[in-house]
Amino acid sequence: MAYPHYKTVELRRNHIPVGLFTLGYTSHPLEYDPNAYIPITGCCNGSRVHLYVTYDDFESFLVNGRTLAWLADQLPPYCGWWLPSEPRNYRSNKRVAIRDFFNIPPEDPSRWALLPGTHSEGTNMVVPAWKKSHLLSLPKELRLEIWKWTLTDPSVPELVVNIGREKKEAYQHSATGPVVPRVITWLEPRQKCGLGLGLLQTNRFIYEEALPLLYRSVRFALVDHLGIFPLFLGSLSTHARSLIRHIKLQVPRQIYDIDIFGDPAMPLFHWAVTCAQVATLSGQLRDVEVEGLFMDSGFSNASIRRSILFPLCKIKTRKLFGKINNKEADSLLASAEQELEVKVALRKERAEAEAVADGSNEPESAESASEDGDNLTIMPSVEVFKRGLTPHMSQLHIGEGSSVDDIDTLLEDWDVISYKSGASTPRC
Repeated sequence: MAYPHYKTVELRRNHIPVGLFTLGYTSHPLEYDPNAYIPITGCCNGSRVHLYVTYDDFESFLVNGRTLAWLADQLPPYCGWWLPSEPRNYRSNKRVAIRDFFNIPPEDPSRWALLPGTHSEGTNMVVPAWKKSHLLSLPKELRLEIWKWTLTDPSVPELVVNIGREKKEAYQHSATGPVVPRVITWLEPRQKCGLGLGLLQTNRFIYEEALPLLYRSVRFALVDHLGIFPLFLGSLSTHARSLIRHIKLQVPRQIYDIDIFGDPAMPLFHWAVTCAQVATLSGQLRDVEVEGLFMDSGFSNASIRRSILFPLCKIKTRKLFGKINNKEADSLLASAEQELEVKVALRKERAEAEAVADGSNEPESAESASEDGDNLTIMPSVEVFKRGLTPHMSQLHIGEGSSVDDIDTLLEDWDVISYKSGASTPRC
């Protein structure tokens, strides 16, 4: 509770246990009965609270049989105390009021009550006592409406938060350290009125109650597929990460570049990894919007079609496909999921056959076989990616001469990308 500067208001709370205060200085502690009580008067000047003992109390009140005046004499002479009746007179010994000698617990200002009609600079000023916040006393339904109008823009039905990489490439932790990209975000479309995000910094209660309203109204769009999404999630609090409900994915246009100079292999690789990272949020997502899915170009190539759809199948939530026919896209996804199931079954049979051929009596269990379709860490190509994509580009065997016909071989392991791969994706 703030007070105007240069306005002094008295507070009084008699019979406060001495044990609530720090009596004396650390270097010169004083012994006292923790069950004793002391009449303390407080003074609010601006936003500060000064505590003191009135003159009469100072002379008469006893702590362990000694008056406070006697206790004051025991302090070193350099201890400056403030006498309220003589505000400009600083003394170094007795008959002074307490300024630093007693300290009120800052976390419990409710112990103090303001005296109405107190005298301040020749005028009477009545100041309300400490009270509970009127805003937080409102019913929850009304508070949520206030948070909603503060944190959202009614003129924008859906706000998009784009997540990308800063063009000015990132900094390094050291001269030889790894390059760390900088995540940048920007909003689309531009709002007609600013969002009152400062509300979230008021206190933790408002933050936790209002933040879901903000996240419910925005869609997070991944503009960059090169390991930016984990960095963005790492910048959020655990509470904020759990509130993400809407994601937007953009299929890279390079995927459809199938001319003699085009090489869609790396964009497909990054697309698969990005989908795996988004799949880590499948349990909380409500929908994922997919843009850039052109049925009439790259989808004529079966390998590219599978490499786009298979990673999407691992995101277990509703998909939205924008302007294209959702029924047609859903049909393609259903076919891709069936094909994935067949691949998992074939992989299981092959593993069991290899185990029998090797003389093993413990063929692979169904659970571990299904995990093969969910775990990227067993794939050598992913181990290469973990060590850093850019420094190990040559190890991926992707050259300028790679053709579209090689994509099936190159991305065969990526057909089974799932949510377990998201945690270990490197930060490029």
